[in-house]
Amino acid sequence: MIKRRPREFWQGLFDEVEAGTGVTAVARRHAVKARTLGWWCWQLRRDRETRAAPRLLPVVVTSPAEVVVTSPASSTRVEVVTGDVIVRLVGDVDFAQVAALVFALRRAC
Repeated sequence: MIKRRPREFWQGLFDEVEAGTGVTAVARRHAVKARTLGWWCWQLRRDRETRAAPRLLPVVVTSPAEVVVTSPASSTRVEVVTGDVIVRLVGDVDFAQVAALVFALRRAC
């Protein structure tokens, strides 16, 4: 029977690897397959990078953008146009924030 170990177990081994000990040495010390530990190291690094994704910051608008809003029965459609930049969104959105974001992006490019 294969013994399943919790994520916390693998996180501890991953921490040892990240501290500089080789995957093979850590695997041998804890009686696990090096290949399995290698996979967990890959997965935990990927999870860490996903959580560290950049987040949007507040935007200050110094000039208005054109916002066109239509509300059909099933959903809201937003089209923001500023210069040659057009963004179309469908669903529940904050119109002012979308316009501010497009304006800020237009100025940055």
